[in-house]
Formats: sequence, structure tokens, C-alpha cells
Amino acid sequence: MKRKSIIILLFFVALMFLMPGISAEAKTKPKLEVKKKTTAVGQKCRLKFNGVSGRAVVKWKTSNKQVVSIAKRKGNTVTFKTVKKGKAVVTATYKKKKYQCRVTVKAGEKKKTAADHPVLNMVM
Repeated sequence: MKRKSIIILLFFVALMFLMPGISAEAKTKPKLEVKKKTTAVGQKCRLKFNGVSGRAVVKWKTSNKQVVSIAKRKGNTVTFKTVKKGKAVVTATYKKKKYQCRVTVKAGEKKKTAADHPVLNMVM
């Protein structure tokens, strides 16, 4: 009787190790990588939606297409391009719930040319 109970116990212990479907990890809540982002005109930025799989159905949209245009949508990641100075909100919709990231676009720095350089244009 004792030997039979030990064999049954060993069988259940071995069965528990073979079950890959059970995990003790806690699920993370879905949320955007950042809630505020500041960039310059002409930049491409990536925004990721954490807490969901890469193949999750996430809908992306922007509140102001003249300031921020969405270039590429791929599952839980979006790439957007800043078009001109201003503010916009990039919204991710997942399971009927909306998550927002406020994007501020500042004027890009003007690149100096050789004609603008004071030392090179000095007359002797």
C-alpha cells in the first residue's frame, strides 16, 4: 500500500513538471510606453503599446494629421512622422479602451550653411 501511494505521488509530481501551460507570472496591464513625447519637425518616432502581444489588434489614430502623420502600423507598435510645429494626440484603441500619448512638435533647428558662417565670410 505504501509503495503504491509513493508511485502515485511521483506520477503527479512528474505530471506537474510536464505541464507547460501553467505559469505563475503576473499579467501586466496594457499601457503606452510614454504618455508625453516632444520631438522636432521631420523626425520619425516609434510608440509601443506594452502589456499586449506583438500581434494584438490595436487601432492607432492621430488627432491632428497636419502635425503628426502615422507612417506605419504594426500590431502593438506605430511609427509616426512629425510634419509641422504644433500639438497632437496619438490614440491607441485596444479592446474598446483608449490610451493616449500627447505629442508636442517643436520647430527643428536650422542647419547652418557655409554662407552663414561668420569666419568663412570674413573679408580681409
